[in-house]
Amino acid sequence: MGSFYTGLIDAPRAWFGDTPDLLYLQWGQNREADLSHYEVCRGDAPDFIPSETNRIATVQPGPYVTVPYEDTGLKGNTTYYYRVRALNRAGVAGPWSDVCAGVTREPPVPEMR
Repeated sequence: MGSFYTGLIDAPRAWFGDTPDLLYLQWGQNREADLSHYEVCRGDAPDFIPSETNRIATVQPGPYVTVPYEDTGLKGNTTYYYRVRALNRAGVAGPWSDVCAGVTREPPVPEMR
């Protein structure tokens, strides 16, 4: 993917958010001068193949050494799998990252009255 070790994150990571429908993703930003953007794909199994049908986002690089992304609208208490790749300004894509997984929070139990 062209990412580099930041001391914080050396590969994509995912973890649960504040609500049951949210996962946070983060990965180390590329150092290449011609970096254009990243593509993020999501699957429901660890061996999923990234494709146009499961691409969920195009993420622009930011000013920091890590790149954040929030995946919303997810089912609670569910495991999701992700792969990320970088593309340069000529449209040439780097290799897909290794798979990372995150589990959403358990939905709250409704109060009984």
